[in-house]
Amino acid sequence: MPGNAPPKAPGMRQTRIRTAIPVEICAGGKVAEGTVRNASSGGMFVETREIPSQGEPVSLRLSARSGDPIELTGLVWWTTEGAPFRHKHRGFGLRLLEDDDRYTEMLSRIR
Repeated sequence: MPGNAPPKAPGMRQTRIRTAIPVEICAGGKVAEGTVRNASSGGMFVETREIPSQGEPVSLRLSARSGDPIELTGLVWWTTEGAPFRHKHRGFGLRLLEDDDRYTEMLSRIR
């Protein structure tokens, strides 16, 4: 995982869908709030004030418009902290660790 630039990892090259999904972030025993700003089947960018460390495992709880929240796990793949260029939003790129049917269904509804 080089520096703070988004790496070209398998599963992360899918078309990104712009979103504004509220999310609860749990990392390192801390809970924070954020917003998913773009998403794909392999991961997402989460805007948040509390940015976990690169490589840190993270649990997310996405607010689903219909039904129960969707819970996902992933790794912080990159962050905006210390990036050599300015980002529109402060946050981190998350690579999902496993597929989730409810998440995939949610993505198909918002495309």
